[in-house]
Amino acid sequence: MKVSIHNGFYEERDIMSILELPRNREILNTIMSEYSSATDLASVLVNIHGKEISDYHNFTSFCQLIRSKKEFRHLCQKCDQLGGLESSKAGHLVHYKCHAGLIDFSLPIIVNDQLTGFLLCGQIIVEDKDIPTRMDFSSDWSKSLELCRAYENVPRVSHKKVASAI
Repeated sequence: MKVSIHNGFYEERDIMSILELPRNREILNTIMSEYSSATDLASVLVNIHGKEISDYHNFTSFCQLIRSKKEFRHLCQKCDQLGGLESSKAGHLVHYKCHAGLIDFSLPIIVNDQLTGFLLCGQIIVEDKDIPTRMDFSSDWSKSLELCRAYENVPRVSHKKVASAI
């Protein structure tokens, strides 16, 4: 898909073409940054394959670290993709546990009736409600002392706080 220019205006065709325009990328990153600051939740925009296409906003040190490791990054992206596809099928926001056991939620991004990506938020542990695991896989990240130490600092929040953020 491409951005078409007509009489000085552009027609937005897909999320990548929207983000190619520096002003749009700046606006989107500002909105996501302010949302993450206000809610204390991480946020990122990913394409339909789970690959990050925006800046990371308020990412936990655990998630930054695990995504920096080749053996786990693809699992994070797979969770982003599968969580996104679940929200797309449902037609609304969906909560899920990632392969590391953290709670994320996903919202489909639709441009001109076409699924183009997902807005993902979370990277938290919900203390007072069990969120279903939608992933049929997990990882052995807990064998890494470095990751275990970072995991100890993952925010723990109430379900009420999550509900108010969405």
